[in-house]
Amino acid sequence: MKGSFRREKQANGSALKVVWQGRESLSLQTAPASYASLSNSLLSAYQVHPDSLKLLYKDEDGDQASLFDEESYQAAIKHCKSPRLVLTLDLYPEHWLKQGSQKRPVPINFRKMLEYFRRNQSRMGPNLTALYRKVVKNKCEEVREVALDNQGAGLEEAQKLAVVLPAFSGLQALSIRNGSIKVEGVEALAKAISLLDDYKTALSEGLRPIMHMKTINFSGNQLGAAGIAALGEVFPLLPELQTLKLDGNEMRSEGGERLGRALPHLSRLENLGLDDNSLGDAGLAALASGLSPLFFLKVLWLEGNRIGANGASELSRNLPHSLEFLWLSRNPDLHILAQRTLLQAAGSTCTLFFS
Repeated sequence: MKGSFRREKQANGSALKVVWQGRESLSLQTAPASYASLSNSLLSAYQVHPDSLKLLYKDEDGDQASLFDEESYQAAIKHCKSPRLVLTLDLYPEHWLKQGSQKRPVPINFRKMLEYFRRNQSRMGPNLTALYRKVVKNKCEEVREVALDNQGAGLEEAQKLAVVLPAFSGLQALSIRNGSIKVEGVEALAKAISLLDDYKTALSEGLRPIMHMKTINFSGNQLGAAGIAALGEVFPLLPELQTLKLDGNEMRSEGGERLGRALPHLSRLENLGLDDNSLGDAGLAALASGLSPLFFLKVLWLEGNRIGANGASELSRNLPHSLEFLWLSRNPDLHILAQRTLLQAAGSTCTLFFS
């Protein structure tokens, strides 16, 4: 009896199927020879560049993996177990840039960002490296807190962080204490925060709204009045912020004025730290008008700010009734009469610290 023989098709990804939920699938009899050819096919079929997309497939272990360059594409074809390589497409988060009254989507160039990460991860520091790896592994939603505290983070680190920050849709706390990000760094991070909020307008593309941040700590970063102004521009996008720490940022009177104008947007703020900012009486007087609308403010730190009688008088007229603790130590010009004025305004529910 003649033996029967059936040739099995080689599992080398000889065919390609592209699946994008809500859009027509793309089926190719032969997988493109290169990643560039694949990019051209996707651009032709969907009118969107692959840099705007997540390209996902199952690797040889059955785990979800990403395509983003020639090397990863060839590995996917080589190790694909079935005769057909199946790609699943999904949109990356997008940047939204304002053009007059219109907004147009501009994709984050994740491909270039990932290539940069692969070349420079040994020089990025452990915290930034961990964040970039979250993007590589498509685990951005796991990130709840970003902290680069006490690492001397400067402008370069702030810019690298700003590139990936909009990808972390579940972010609740952002902290960069004792660095030197200065004005340019806070401007980059403020723009990234505004992009997080803009994603709420992109639900038609399958993106989910963010969980609003609860904490921002930029203490000790030499922000000055200009940096405070840049940060204040995104306060309207942070209605659920509970803690804002800006100690040691050389705000002076101009910074106090700019912060005072922006503070009323933080309607849920509970903790405000402004120690060692050389506000003086003029700065505190300008800042104080922004405190009275903060109906949930519980703790206010104003230590080391060269506050005198005039500043204390203006502060006493604007203290929120919700305040529980007021720190005014290291203000040697705050004489006994000014202290009594503040104690009388604070009432019995608030504890004041003068020394």
